[in-house]
Amino acid sequence: MPTGTKYSLYLTPAPFQAPHFDRLQESSSDWKKKADALWERHRDAQIRVFDSWVKLGVDERIPEAKRPRGPGRKGRNVEPDARYEWAARRLKGDAWKEIAFVAGRPQDRVRKAAIAVLRIAGWEE
Repeated sequence: MPTGTKYSLYLTPAPFQAPHFDRLQESSSDWKKKADALWERHRDAQIRVFDSWVKLGVDERIPEAKRPRGPGRKGRNVEPDARYEWAARRLKGDAWKEIAFVAGRPQDRVRKAAIAVLRIAGWEE
């Protein structure tokens, strides 16, 4: 079965430089507190840069994927990537029966999962 193309946009944040550790002047727990505080400031500044694209109208907000808690007791939950693949195949024109057969899952479960993805994307069936 051919795999679908996955799109990504990797952004490399500015490098983070941890503060120097002076073994003669500070304890490791003091350094850890200082490093954690600097990291949080650096991380939050990078997130503001990434989010600024949305605020400036250059990009649109991407909703977080709904993630299953796990396979469940009966192993019915499906990874988001499989749900996206099913939704894409449906958009391509494949029948639910065919998508379910290839996935090895019951048709009603494949349909329900893929339709949820299509609704989130704004492509209601």
